[in-house]
Amino acid sequence: MAKWRAKCLLLLGHCKETTGDGGMTEIVEAYARATRERPDCEKGYFALARYFDTIVKAISTLRAEQEKIRMASYLQSRKHLIQQHEHPTDYLSRILKNYGLALMHGHKNVFQALPRLLTVWFEQMALYSTDIPAKERSRSSSTLTQSQQARVAKNLKEANEVMVDNVSKLP
Repeated sequence: MAKWRAKCLLLLGHCKETTGDGGMTEIVEAYARATRERPDCEKGYFALARYFDTIVKAISTLRAEQEKIRMASYLQSRKHLIQQHEHPTDYLSRILKNYGLALMHGHKNVFQALPRLLTVWFEQMALYSTDIPAKERSRSSSTLTQSQQARVAKNLKEANEVMVDNVSKLP
């Protein structure tokens, strides 16, 4: 019974994601409920990680567009994403955790989950790490306020802890 409920919740989340019918919290909740129904199933974790990854890509794209075109009308409709989620690294640990859980619970998505797990981790660390000289970092990381820099540092530390956990648990 739990298998079918989880499958229905995954379909519901996917349907809401593709049609744009539900809000972000509804989609995340559908995927999260599917993982709670069947914690040993990789599909739920993979779908949740992929959705968080999509959110981060959208936030990054919107930030880049906003820097180029400040007063564009189509950005006004999407502005709530940037205000609600200040920085792409806010989702980093969730993405890494869910891709790691997908890898722990199955092998069907290994050729998608493992490269994306590593790519997301490496890219975010390269973009926002404070150990890299300022001239080699992107402009976006150098324009952060003091509080945003502290938040990014906390998110990166949390992401590294998730990766250490993934390494210890993955076969």
